[in-house]
Amino acid sequence: MRWQLFHLTAMGGAHRQRQLPYQDCALSAQGEGTRIIMVADGHGSRRHFRSERGAAFACEVAMAELQQLLDTLPEGGIPSEKDFTALKERILAAWQARVLQDAAAETWSDAELAEAEARMTAEDFTQLLQGEQALIPYGSTLVAAFATDTFWAGIQIGDGMLVTVDDQGRYLWPMPESRVNEGNRTASLCMRSPMSEFRHCMGTEPLTGLIVCTDGVEKAFPPMGEKVVSFLHWLWQAAREEPETARQLLTAAAERTALHSAVRDDVGIALMADADAPDTSPCPTEQQQALARQQSDAQLQAQQDMIHYTTDQLANAVSPEEAEELRQVLARQRSGLAVLQAARADASLPPEEKKPGPLARIRSILTPKGRE
Repeated sequence: MRWQLFHLTAMGGAHRQRQLPYQDCALSAQGEGTRIIMVADGHGSRRHFRSERGAAFACEVAMAELQQLLDTLPEGGIPSEKDFTALKERILAAWQARVLQDAAAETWSDAELAEAEARMTAEDFTQLLQGEQALIPYGSTLVAAFATDTFWAGIQIGDGMLVTVDDQGRYLWPMPESRVNEGNRTASLCMRSPMSEFRHCMGTEPLTGLIVCTDGVEKAFPPMGEKVVSFLHWLWQAAREEPETARQLLTAAAERTALHSAVRDDVGIALMADADAPDTSPCPTEQQQALARQQSDAQLQAQQDMIHYTTDQLANAVSPEEAEELRQVLARQRSGLAVLQAARADASLPPEEKKPGPLARIRSILTPKGRE
């Protein structure tokens, strides 16, 4: 196996427009038989007014603690539940110490206090002034994955995603669900009882890739559906190119997602890919296939409803001009339905019989020549 690791970030379009600070961080490191990738996402709320620092501190301390764990494991060993508990406790303690050190070195400015007073409860703001809520301004999530030739594992607090790529081309989400992440709410390193939401997963099956992303990627796609799998598969393919080419392609993908996705949030991505693994087409799981069918059914039904509505309007048109306009609308809607039906039929074909789709053209879209 020849593993290639990358980490990259991009500032979201919404952050640029609203002049918010850049709040994602990503790191990766490879040693003799060990690999570590991670991302952290500082919270966007103004009450977390130093969250970009909190995200950087999260990656800094997690990298140090993960390297220590991997250095102390016996050759061929795998972490125990006790190891995971101790690892998470050490990361939390180190992050809190790093935050308190920063807060002591640079006291809150008048502008920061004004933001805090406007966004915090009166009780939290009073405690902030008393030095009892210094963690809140630095709030951040953390998603990290690490691997040896014997095992792979991940830890996570807050939103974002960790995805494994197995040797069959399946993209899997192995991390247990959070009880907190919902809408704009997420668990955080700065919460009162973070250990209750600090999750982990581990496996010993062969992998050809591991990918971690902040919610700027996670929320840009329907969850665990065909679109996000296609995007992740392209990242995996790009990461296996010659390193400089891979970095250029991955950076372009991150920037396009940050600027043009529906959420236009900051993007943090870190991944490891086996450059010697045979290329495969994504092989959806049964859950992903069911989700794709539900999404396809909904799109088809919506398009058919629009056609029925336009057909009724055409039957009641009051002038030749209106009728002609409606006929043109109807033609476009029927053409759109044909595209959806063709995509539905293509999705049911074996990978070797599928026609080239958007994924096959993404390289030309992301390279400079394709953007001209």
